[in-house]
Amino acid sequence: MPTRRCTWAPVGKTPLIIEHWVRSKISVCGALVINPEGEPSGMFSEIRRSNYTQIGVVEFLEDLIEALPRKLTVILDNAKIHREEWIEDFVREHSNVVIEYFPAYAPELNPVEYVWSAIKRALANWAPDDIEQLERGVQRELQRAAFSPQLLRGCVAAAELEVSQS
Repeated sequence: MPTRRCTWAPVGKTPLIIEHWVRSKISVCGALVINPEGEPSGMFSEIRRSNYTQIGVVEFLEDLIEALPRKLTVILDNAKIHREEWIEDFVREHSNVVIEYFPAYAPELNPVEYVWSAIKRALANWAPDDIEQLERGVQRELQRAAFSPQLLRGCVAAAELEVSQS
């Protein structure tokens, strides 16, 4: 079911959103890059047509490391997939990566959650015809977010995330 938002319609005419029910889905993984001064400097994301498994998350982190060849602190939410032993193995193999975790169920502290919220709002009341159209729409909104310093700064500010130099 698509995300629904309030809309306008002539008096007495109920607005209709035609949905196309399919079982296909996409999953998105993303990382907001924040410099030591606390300013967002970009966003990396990836879309898959399946659920993320540990292999998918590792591939995403390896792509992130390749794109940002410096010391990184990666802050993960407390999803079960992020708390498994493979994360410790990953950190042992990548000495330039430090993993930290947000507190248990604290999406309000995660600026990426605000990015997802903005993307969902932008796609509200839209029912794509097929999975390819959905993927293109999500990709378009991800690129729009990644190249919007104002949006990314707003997401960091909303999360009230303090960034300290170390």
